[in-house]
Amino acid sequence: MEPEYSIQFDQYLEFRKDNALINDLTLVVLDGLAMNRVNRNAYKVTIGKILVNLFVAWKNNKDKVVGFSRNKTFWYAKNPMDNRFYNNPSLGFATVTKSLDVLVAKKWVIKTTEGFYDRQEKHGRTTRYKASTKLCDAFLEHGLTLAMVRREDSKKCIILRSKKPKKTPQNPNPRGKNIGYKSNRKIVQMEKNLQKFNWALEKTHVDLFVTRDEEKELNLRITKKAQREAGNIREIQYQDKSLQRIFNVDFEHGGRFYGGFWQQIPSEYRHRLTIHNQYTTEIDYSQIHPTILYNKVGHPLDEDPYSFDDENRDSNKKVFNTILNSKNFKQCEGACDNDEDMILPKKYKTWKDFLNHIQNYHQPISDYFFTGYGLKLQRLDSDIAETVMMDMFNQGKIVLPVHDSFVTTWDWSLELVRKMNDASLKHLGFVLFNKYDLVKFDGVPHKLDPNAVKNDTDYFKRREEFYSGYDLEDPHGYDEIDEYGVNYFDEVKYFDE
Repeated sequence: MEPEYSIQFDQYLEFRKDNALINDLTLVVLDGLAMNRVNRNAYKVTIGKILVNLFVAWKNNKDKVVGFSRNKTFWYAKNPMDNRFYNNPSLGFATVTKSLDVLVAKKWVIKTTEGFYDRQEKHGRTTRYKASTKLCDAFLEHGLTLAMVRREDSKKCIILRSKKPKKTPQNPNPRGKNIGYKSNRKIVQMEKNLQKFNWALEKTHVDLFVTRDEEKELNLRITKKAQREAGNIREIQYQDKSLQRIFNVDFEHGGRFYGGFWQQIPSEYRHRLTIHNQYTTEIDYSQIHPTILYNKVGHPLDEDPYSFDDENRDSNKKVFNTILNSKNFKQCEGACDNDEDMILPKKYKTWKDFLNHIQNYHQPISDYFFTGYGLKLQRLDSDIAETVMMDMFNQGKIVLPVHDSFVTTWDWSLELVRKMNDASLKHLGFVLFNKYDLVKFDGVPHKLDPNAVKNDTDYFKRREEFYSGYDLEDPHGYDEIDEYGVNYFDEVKYFDE
């Protein structure tokens, strides 16, 4: 099978505002169907979804394709506790497949690869499509930009996933399937909180100040080894700001927040993040899981828990977390051996030797190792994170979660520390140690030639595209800006001026 630049169809992706191209191609499709009775609005919604997915793929990489399922059972199911529990109710098998067929026939879209499913191997792939030259030209003519792309507010933001299947040659990076669930009062509250937070994120300019060369290097780093070798390089998706809480198997495990593009960025670049064009800093709960465990067994932690080897602390931290998350020793050993980011110290011959050493080093909490207990700790730290995020939201300030740390603007860093300590005291009964070490980006534009900087980065272009949809002189003029009584356009600062 040839390597392919691909993304899967995102049913909840949309343009922030209606545009003429959607209307034009809706008429093309309806004319091509030549049906007397047809739900015109359903087809317009479908065309919009198809176009925005093809646009995002093309905008990031001219060779990237989009996978659309043409399997009826994917779209329809009587059982609500099914993966299709998460499907967009505005879409259906008929509207999607018929629209694609007409767009292909009219040369607006190209079908690149036919889909298949191998029942014996239980593995398959969706049918792949890409925008034709004619459609790409139309994207340009209509002035479409990634800043115009968002995710629907109605998207399910609380996700429950099944157990991750084993790796196979056909599926080297498996993940658990999304499964349905029965809601309750706690889940409803989690949904409401995250919907509020995503509402604010959608109206917040979150960006990363990097040169084009740095961005290329970052793209390589966030791409997995197998994809790099196949030439399928990922790109930073600046429009991805909508978060989800993902739980594992049940609602007692996992629950961390995922989906923000900033979570994919290596830690040494996160101080380059900006929020509404302001400098940011990252503050973390230092050593959160070992600290919780050592307090749990009555031995408060008084040293670096990742110092069991001096060669590579970042790798040690990842190994430690893998020990906590793995169900057994063998599973952990295999995960360490197959992860390029985990480094076996030179003085140990095998991963087995190194893992045994860590067990001895952390003997007081070793009963929690290789039990999957880390996923329970993730539920706990995600509840702490939710409290921090909502407390800051209620004061009109966005913070960006990175699991056990938060990114905020400099002027709110002290308040963030207070909120983090309050949240840990609330959920744990003690204040977690905070590593309050502010790192400031010193390559700011005003120290350099502004014209040279603007020619070497796409930051200012993205910023202009984002704010073009808002009137900064009258921020409340934007629809829904007061829905939650908070103004997220306060003190927008241009640090290059």
